[in-house]
Amino acid sequence: MSSFLTKKNMIRFLSVLILIVALIFILPVSGPIILALLTALALSPLVRLLNEKAKWRRSIAVTVVFILFLISLGIAGYLIITQVVTQAILFVENLPGYIAEVNRSWNDMQISIENTYERMNLPPDVINEINAQVTDMLNNFRDIFTDGRF
Repeated sequence: MSSFLTKKNMIRFLSVLILIVALIFILPVSGPIILALLTALALSPLVRLLNEKAKWRRSIAVTVVFILFLISLGIAGYLIITQVVTQAILFVENLPGYIAEVNRSWNDMQISIENTYERMNLPPDVINEINAQVTDMLNNFRDIFTDGRF
């Protein structure tokens, strides 16, 4: 046990702890800065190409490349958001069918469970109460999702 509590290990532990705490407080603030750096590094070769090969001034090359970047970002965002909204609408439209399928499957399982109950010789009151509770729960889920209260 004394080999674990050495000065070197304690310094390592405290260093890691300080690093973790620093990252917790620094990363949320530095996220946009890191994103801007990565964007600048990614767009830099195109700016350099326009500056050297096309003989554009650097300020014009940066402006054109950044506007093209924003346009492509906007188009990608539009396409992604359109797909997400379309899939969400399709899911919501089909949700009652999904819930009905779950209810059908539950009814089939309930028949199987009732057969098992009969083999186990459980009292009918216990069987009916279990079935009623589970059926009420599924009906509540169905009502919540079909009424749009979720």
